[in-house]
Amino acid sequence: MGSSHMSKAPASRPTLLASLVVAFAAATVAACATSTTSQEQVGSSSAPIQNGTIDSTHTYAVGIMRSQGRATYSCSGTLIAPNLVLTARHCVAELDQKSSKGVDCKTDYFGATVSASTVSVTTSTTFSDANTAKTWYQASQLLVPSGTAACGTDVALIILSKSIPSTVATPVAPAIDHFLTEYKIYSSYYTAIGYGLTAPDTDTSGTRHIVQNMHIACLRGLSVLDCWANTTTAPSGSGFLETEFIGADGVCSGDSGGGAYEQVSFSAGTPKVVGVAARAGSSNGQCVGSIYERVDHQRDFLISGATQAATLGGYSVPAWTLAPPPSDAGPPSSVPDAEPQAPDGGATAAPKGEIGDPCVDNDDCNSALCAAESAGKPFLCTMDCADDSVCPSGFSCRSGICLAAIEAAPVTTTNTTGCSMADPSKPVPWRGTTCLLVGLALFARARAKRTLV
Repeated sequence: MGSSHMSKAPASRPTLLASLVVAFAAATVAACATSTTSQEQVGSSSAPIQNGTIDSTHTYAVGIMRSQGRATYSCSGTLIAPNLVLTARHCVAELDQKSSKGVDCKTDYFGATVSASTVSVTTSTTFSDANTAKTWYQASQLLVPSGTAACGTDVALIILSKSIPSTVATPVAPAIDHFLTEYKIYSSYYTAIGYGLTAPDTDTSGTRHIVQNMHIACLRGLSVLDCWANTTTAPSGSGFLETEFIGADGVCSGDSGGGAYEQVSFSAGTPKVVGVAARAGSSNGQCVGSIYERVDHQRDFLISGATQAATLGGYSVPAWTLAPPPSDAGPPSSVPDAEPQAPDGGATAAPKGEIGDPCVDNDDCNSALCAAESAGKPFLCTMDCADDSVCPSGFSCRSGICLAAIEAAPVTTTNTTGCSMADPSKPVPWRGTTCLLVGLALFARARAKRTLV
């Protein structure tokens, strides 16, 4: 897992947080080395958390190995029921990735899952320990959510052929009873655990590492952490959805599928997993940036999988499957003192704006439409249009929305990755696959190329 080092590298597409392990003639997962030439290969997944410490305690954070011919791949995961592991989909499924430069959320899609017979799980601190003690648990079924988009569906469930004894590992609950944006329930800090690399381009895979008190950098729907709301530019067009959150630096190749455990619950000894590591980057010898799939947006999929696993395992469904669904996904009207304050100190919301008024969210506008003209330009209330006659005086119709009239040539719409996607409970009028941002700017700071961990 990573450090707080800030990358100065130019931003580009996120890449998979996985790394291919060099294959040996013998069919073994012991002492696997990470190939320095395969850091950006899809489906690869092996390596620990940068600047983390070895973790021999939290056995619900499991290691995952997958064999493919003479090659072996590794990932991380979380035990959420006696025979059920939560991980990243790219750890157990093929991904049609159009470019070697990284994941494109608009063009890349998941294909079929691999055979369950090629996947196994361990609670051991190291993969070599698991080989010696033969503490590998075989997968019997692999479950994935509906949809095939590379971003937003990068979660999977592994049903094991037999349950892991409670004396070996106690399952933890996924955070599906409340939305992650409910600041009174969840803090913005988390613990990351994984079997990934301790630094890019190193042979340090296969040992469980832990880093605590990592901070969420961007969470859509929580005003003080919303990188759409707190800046005049949108998150990087390289790929980031509302069903995900941006975490701290430090998640490395091989941490794919590893859990983000909400810090307060973790410290209390009742950890809740709120995210699944999906993508990250590397720059100047450091693992930088991280994108997690939000568990709260996978409620139905997780309950369905847990019900199926309980039937196969012969035990009652976990208590977390019985909790009522969260009632509201909307952002809070104010924030507690423990959270960083917005520039206005968390004051009550201003009246809804008219066309041309500043905004940070669609809800800020009477027209329910907030957009930016181009990279670096402020977000303003706007409206749908077919031609200039629909727009108020001083505005012209470009890319289907009213923008301030300018003498220069109009800016053309760019279909970049990472278009903001609406929360299902609060639909907003995104126009098909085209961002309402005519030109997406880079998020907050320059970010390095990201791959699947």
